[in-house]
Amino acid sequence: GIGPDAVIGHIGGAMAAAYAAGVYDLEDAIRLSYHRSRLQSRPSSFGRMLAVGAPFAEIEPLLAGSEQLVCLAAVNGPAAITLAGDSDSLERILGALQERSIFARMLAVTIAYHSQAMDGIREEFLATMQGLRGRTARIPFLSDTTGTWVAGEECDEHYWWRPIRQPVLFRDGI
Repeated sequence: GIGPDAVIGHIGGAMAAAYAAGVYDLEDAIRLSYHRSRLQSRPSSFGRMLAVGAPFAEIEPLLAGSEQLVCLAAVNGPAAITLAGDSDSLERILGALQERSIFARMLAVTIAYHSQAMDGIREEFLATMQGLRGRTARIPFLSDTTGTWVAGEECDEHYWWRPIRQPVLFRDGI
């Protein structure tokens, strides 16, 4: 008998939040989750992710020379970000962060989510999800893609491409 007054999800949880908000029926929510996961798991998506306990502005200079290989993947809190991309570049950044006594830990993943590694799946994702249409949310839906409230109708295939390739804005949403 308990129901939410509003919903937000983080990454894959955002798809579940959209379903819980009534933006999609179960079939569309499963189709979205399945194809997103299937395409992201391709070998061309391989790489690493690095959790960092600092604001991006503070550590951004450490990316110098690696901007084409490493990018901001998520902003989870005021001093909680995730980087994604090339393994060697992330290892170098990890070492520099450890020298500065800034929390940093490699995540136990082999896919560089939200990074340039995803570029190769863009066209197939958009084609596979073509025609996905969100409905007006029955429960207010806070987006980790935009960091704002969304009505639901804008949640088409292009909306869901954005968090595949761009940083998750969970902090902004919260």
